Amino acid sequence: NAHGLRGPDYDYPKPEATRRILLLGDSVAAGFEVDDSQTSARKLEDKLKTAGQWQVLNGGVRGYSTDQAYLYLTYEGFRYAPDIVIYFFVSNDVEGNLKIHSQGKSYGKSYFTLDPQDNLLLQGIPVPKSYDPAEPTRVAHPSAAGYFDRLEGLGRKSDAAESKLRPRTIFLWVKRWLYKNSLLYQWVSARIKKLPGMTARLHTAGFVEHPGYVAPSAEMMEAGWAVTSKVIEAMRDFCDSIHAHFLVLEVVGRTSQPQKQLAEITDRLGIPVISTDAVFNSKNNALSARIPDGLHWSAHGHSLASELVFDYLSRNGLLAPATPGSDARDAG
Repeated sequence: NAHGLRGPDYDYPKPEATRRILLLGDSVAAGFEVDDSQTSARKLEDKLKTAGQWQVLNGGVRGYSTDQAYLYLTYEGFRYAPDIVIYFFVSNDVEGNLKIHSQGKSYGKSYFTLDPQDNLLLQGIPVPKSYDPAEPTRVAHPSAAGYFDRLEGLGRKSDAAESKLRPRTIFLWVKRWLYKNSLLYQWVSARIKKLPGMTARLHTAGFVEHPGYVAPSAEMMEAGWAVTSKVIEAMRDFCDSIHAHFLVLEVVGRTSQPQKQLAEITDRLGIPVISTDAVFNSKNNALSARIPDGLHWSAHGHSLASELVFDYLSRNGLLAPATPGSDARDAG
């Protein structure tokens, strides 16, 4: 729309007696795998018609992590005067908060580090308008060095020229497409990774990542969670300052588990969490709620998410009718 968001054009000023919910997050929130009318934002807005005048703004952006969602909230999202802000947390946000630029990409982002007193420091401002795709991956913490290259399958290319990078990038695109759209490819890929000899041979041929390049190190995850915790806390504090309720929706993939670190953070900060785990991974929904990549939602998944959010808001008294001069924090 005119403001760069997916969904209807809503002006910044909020109409009288209208409440607003702002959704923040990455591609899961954005929902480009389905039509706009099928996204959790639109489905939630439809459900809210029974509770008065509500508008739901979809602030999800492909590739965003916690840091970018927070910056969007503080630079742009607050202008919509949201009564409720819901951050869609995905586990890879933790690693994403340590990434600045990926080799093979023409863009990067600002990022946060922590000072000796564990205060957030915003770095990388202004963000370069573009990056040379052949430029090596840049990270915000030394423990993340090499991880994203290994994850993307690019490997270390000290002499990588763009002409050499392009065929590899095309291959990676095909591999990602297959993983996202083919359950058979996922099944075969998972089983090949359990065969070290086969994996090593395929890695030598350039078809799969190195068998040791699977998980981030404990040091990297510790650094990632340290930043993530502080950014979530900053989100909560900013929402308090604009008189908005702040909630976290934990997006749990088909093969992943709820993050105990997230539970520890939100418990300590007093932030409500809505988890998709029980509903999305139930026998009836485990396959139908997601597309084949196991994380992003089908139309059915978006509908389930909207029901989870609506039920939470209803149970906790956050759907009380708006009155002049009131906000959603007056309820509940």
